[in-house]
Amino acid sequence: MHIPDGYLSPATAGVLYAVSAPFWYIAARRVRQILTGRTVPALALFAAFSFVLMMFNIPLPGGTTGHAVGGTLLAIVLGPWAAVLGISVVLLIQALFFADGGLMAFGANCFNMAVVLPLVGYFVYKVISSNSTATSPRRMAAAVLGSYTGLVAAALVTAVEFGIQPHFFHAANGTPLYCPYSLGQALPAMMVGHLLIAGPVEALVTGLVFTFLQRTNSNLIKADTSAKREGKIWLLWGALALVALTTPIGLLTSGTAWGEWGIEELKDLGLGSIPSGLERFTEWWPAPLPDYGLPRMGAVIGYILSAFVGIALVFFFLWLAGRMLLRKDRRSMEKRPPSTKKRYGIKSRDFLSKNISSITGALESVISSEELCHAPGLLQGIDPRIKLATMVLFIIVVSLVQSLPILAGILVLILAFALLSKVPLGVFLKRILIFIPIFTAFISIPALFITQGEPLLTLGNINITEQGALTAGILVLRVTDSLSFGILLILTTRWTNILAALRWFRMPSLFVTILGMTYRYISLLLHSTNSMFLARRSRTIGSLSGGEKRRWLGQTLATTMTKSHHLSEDVYLAMLSRGYKDDGIVLNDFGLKQRDFLWATFAVAIAALLIWSNYL
Repeated sequence: MHIPDGYLSPATAGVLYAVSAPFWYIAARRVRQILTGRTVPALALFAAFSFVLMMFNIPLPGGTTGHAVGGTLLAIVLGPWAAVLGISVVLLIQALFFADGGLMAFGANCFNMAVVLPLVGYFVYKVISSNSTATSPRRMAAAVLGSYTGLVAAALVTAVEFGIQPHFFHAANGTPLYCPYSLGQALPAMMVGHLLIAGPVEALVTGLVFTFLQRTNSNLIKADTSAKREGKIWLLWGALALVALTTPIGLLTSGTAWGEWGIEELKDLGLGSIPSGLERFTEWWPAPLPDYGLPRMGAVIGYILSAFVGIALVFFFLWLAGRMLLRKDRRSMEKRPPSTKKRYGIKSRDFLSKNISSITGALESVISSEELCHAPGLLQGIDPRIKLATMVLFIIVVSLVQSLPILAGILVLILAFALLSKVPLGVFLKRILIFIPIFTAFISIPALFITQGEPLLTLGNINITEQGALTAGILVLRVTDSLSFGILLILTTRWTNILAALRWFRMPSLFVTILGMTYRYISLLLHSTNSMFLARRSRTIGSLSGGEKRRWLGQTLATTMTKSHHLSEDVYLAMLSRGYKDDGIVLNDFGLKQRDFLWATFAVAIAALLIWSNYL
């Protein structure tokens, strides 16, 4: 159902852009009213499901293929305007990155699949399911009929757009300039397959997912859009990952969707002359992953990795759109500690104020990390032992991978994990990109010039080789990925749970005790030092000279070290008085749940897939 570039005239493409624009505008305004931190992940989940669903090709009569969309399901769960926005983002990603559809025809594809399909399907659903409960069979039947009607309506509009091109846009001798098939050819070719096969498949998929939601997450399909969308949504993400692993089934279907043929395929079909518009506009946009394939990888692995890349891109784009619509995340602003300047009423101009700001910022960073551990995210709900083991497994996989695209894909996967775990992207990127990856980049610079290979760039008499750039890139990405997994573990797990998990894995008790006390007293010493700075400032009238400030700073550091020494002695004596005998007591009572087994299975499957892709 995707219309490639070249099949529509620029005039038709422009008109359909203009027709779709009001729907995008209304969708943005309506979605902004219901958008919260809970609805963005749900929107991303069902939009990603639509992306994966479109990768499953269905054989149609005549040797062509079709696919389901899932737009009506998204409209039922989050509302029709959220479906307009979500499916539009999916179609944009498909056109930009996978050459599925075209950028010039993007307005037409959005009108067909992101406007007509969900709005028609949702209208039918509402008419049939009115005054019914969320778990009633009538509502499930309404979802099935609505999805079928929506897909058929979208196919009808697409066939009309194809069929009117030869009538309105042709050369003087009657040769079509764009789509070579008339309305009499396009209508039966599109409608028969979608009425008899693609439409029922869309209805079947919608019915199965809707039935599952009725039994496990009925609050997702209630009419009240303000209701809390909680429940086991993490289970839906796990199901989506498993579906993505089965996407190569779509490769078993031979043929191309009707109307999506390239120039060579049209010649093979016996078309006498290729329309000039097709020759001019086909494949003008160099998509990085055309036909859902990755370079130097097999079709199956490339298709699976493309599915996960697409899921990550859908989530990122919708998260970005959510940030743009909300502009300010009021919930995170309420939880965020006030800044140093607002809290203490000072301006970070002089030497003393800058030190207060730095120490307080470090203290707030520790506090915010503790708050993230309690957020209702994906990784926060995983057992610490399973989480620690899987993160170590991922780090081992990163150390074994020698492919730059795979390492880049792992980084995308990490960012998706961070977003699903409610970790602010700015906070996460700040922690992984400062110092260590930059330091690694400086270390890897010599490899650009000393590694033998094909010249990639010449700077005077110095050559940067392709092999050198590849080696440097692999080193930087490997360090970045490994560091990211470690930071993700720390940000989403309480420190006491990490220590307890280490003890469960039989790490030496002395090592765990030292590690726990070090982390705890870093925060305490930061707090003490910050209090000393503020006390000094509150008792100072006028300004101090630079030498006086430096002397006072040295005295403060010496006092802090003395306090830390006395504190360590007091703590050790207190531990002895309470019966400490070189072995810490673990109070955490862990228990494995279903989600822990699902996460462990998912992690092992991803790790095996990455290793297999690397050595393929």
